[in-house]
Amino acid sequence: MSDRAPRRSDRLRDLLPHGVVRRVQHQRAVAAKEAADAARQQARLERLRKAEQAAAAGDALAWDYEAAVSVLIDRGLDEDEIRGGSMPEASLQRCDAAIRELLGDGGPIRALHVGNFLGVSLAAVTATVRAVDPGSVVVAVDPDVAHRGIERPAAHAMALLRSFGLDDAVLPITAYSLGRNLGNDGLDEHDHGVSPWQAMEESAAAAQALPRLADLAPRGFDLVLLDGNHDATYLSDELTVVARLLRPGGVLVLDDVDAGAWSDIQAVFDGLVADDDGPFRRVDADGRIGVALRA
Repeated sequence: MSDRAPRRSDRLRDLLPHGVVRRVQHQRAVAAKEAADAARQQARLERLRKAEQAAAAGDALAWDYEAAVSVLIDRGLDEDEIRGGSMPEASLQRCDAAIRELLGDGGPIRALHVGNFLGVSLAAVTATVRAVDPGSVVVAVDPDVAHRGIERPAAHAMALLRSFGLDDAVLPITAYSLGRNLGNDGLDEHDHGVSPWQAMEESAAAAQALPRLADLAPRGFDLVLLDGNHDATYLSDELTVVARLLRPGGVLVLDDVDAGAWSDIQAVFDGLVADDDGPFRRVDADGRIGVALRA
């Protein structure tokens, strides 16, 4: 048995009704959480301010996947949605290696990126082609509709590009690659509380971007990355147009070539490269991305 004399606060607590003690403890916990949240928010705002100052001064960040995620978190976005809706770092590194190996000796790269979301893969690809040749340019097609509960994602994508000094290498086109559609959020509207029908109806996006680009610049691209609509029929129709867009020897990258979650995409990729007389030749597939060459 301890002979320690009770502290005054202990004696006072023993005299107070239990409900009062619990209420005071709850108020203190709430105040502590609010203080911690405020400190984290202040730290985020400070990092964002420094990034914006660096970009304004021309001292942009060097491309880094985790830094990109941090920039988007600093803009108030949920980390799980950022990572869940973006190509993973390992796949982007594999994509980087393929671009450097297959297109690294040909001068400026003319790239087409379809499906930007928050701009992580767009920034990664832009950083890669710029590293190959500073004169490289990326055309980025996306309808800028709500996805994974995030409205107007193009603003975040452009802010991300600016943070890494890549925005002057990208020509954004607000449009659907083919016809207007609900996209992937048509499958999980109730999960995110954003009506895909309303997003499509209120979108300022044009339609049929890929066919119009093929009319303007047939065989005009060295690289195409497709990460937009995941409906197999829609993707197959996109690839028909991409065959007109890519020059011979050009590189095609498909995301979500996955025998599990996206088996339809896997089947489209396998069918694309199965015919020796077809327009594409298989280069690589790692369970997430598929790479092919235009014959």
